[in-house]
Amino acid sequence: MKKTTALIPTLLAGGLLLAGCTSPATAPATTAPTVNPPAATAAAPAPTTTEAPRSDTPADAAAHNAAGEAAAATAEAEVSGTAIQLDHDDQRWEVEVLVGDRVHDVTTDNGGTAVTESDRDEAVDGDDARRAAAATVSLVDAMKTALEATPGVIDDVELDDRNGAVVWEVTIDTAENDDVDVYVDAATGAIQA
Repeated sequence: MKKTTALIPTLLAGGLLLAGCTSPATAPATTAPTVNPPAATAAAPAPTTTEAPRSDTPADAAAHNAAGEAAAATAEAEVSGTAIQLDHDDQRWEVEVLVGDRVHDVTTDNGGTAVTESDRDEAVDGDDARRAAAATVSLVDAMKTALEATPGVIDDVELDDRNGAVVWEVTIDTAENDDVDVYVDAATGAIQA
């Protein structure tokens, strides 16, 4: 009987030893809970940037350019004069309006329909007076003519001298993000090459 009792502790010790020496490959397999992947969804649209007041889609360009026309009309009505310069800057329109021999600076909102600021008038520069007197084509008509020749977004419009004539210099941001100057004869409405 002594042999049997001595054998049991040896077998127990051997079993414990074997249990402690098992390799991870022989460890009982545990499985992670199964998670079904989400159903396929439509791809999210690419994020848009908020850069620039510039817009390259035709609908946005048309709205922007219409706002420029509205800004000129709003400024002219504000001080009862004639727009001689238009500039889009920082989500607003800045318009110089000639009233007699004085120039008024009128600022409108981005839509061109509300005056946000109107500065005191100043005496018109001699060259500006001469150019304005020679212009029979309005700023808005010059914009429209320039946009027919070069589609895009109006950046600014001003009177200038070019090739011996008074012209409207119309700067247009094109779809390629280039600034293109289009020159419209202020007396005839023809585009200068």
